[in-house]
Amino acid sequence: MQKIKDLINNPRNLKVISAILVIVCLVSVASSYGNGSTISKLKETTNLNDSKIAELEDTIENLNTETSELEVRNKDKKTQIDQLQADAKEFGDLESQVEELQEKNNALQADLDSLKASNEAAAHEAATQATSAESSTASTEVSSSSGSSSGGGEVCITQTGAKYHHSSCSTLSRSKNLRYMSTSEAKAAGYEACKVCNP
Repeated sequence: MQKIKDLINNPRNLKVISAILVIVCLVSVASSYGNGSTISKLKETTNLNDSKIAELEDTIENLNTETSELEVRNKDKKTQIDQLQADAKEFGDLESQVEELQEKNNALQADLDSLKASNEAAAHEAATQATSAESSTASTEVSSSSGSSSGGGEVCITQTGAKYHHSSCSTLSRSKNLRYMSTSEAKAAGYEACKVCNP
């Protein structure tokens, strides 16, 4: 204690002590100023972090909204895909039906061609028979004209008709290839008398 008093009482030492005290104060002030700067920097960093957190929260919310929208669109696309798959299946079924109908059409076309060929053959045969009938009619006309005296008068018949007529009968105006025979021959052949001309 006595030494401290001696140091303080010495004017030279007093200057040194004063300088030391000033330095200590300056260091203390500088230290407290440095801590205040650090605190304000920490506050600024905290504010920046809070701002970034808010931005990130906004970004997350936006991403959640976009995710929800994408999920809805994805659901719609899946529905469209299901519809397209159903349409594709229906199209495949229709394609099979078209192939079946095409096969039936080909078979019917073959039948039609066969019927046409048969019809042409029948028409050719009918034409041949008609020519033959004309020849027969000519010979019948000759024979009926020679034998009309024994039959009780001459009558006409058509190739397809079931009645016999006078040659002047109005029902014969469009008929061709008439055959002539006697009334008795016509009756014997099973023909009946025309009710218009009444032969």
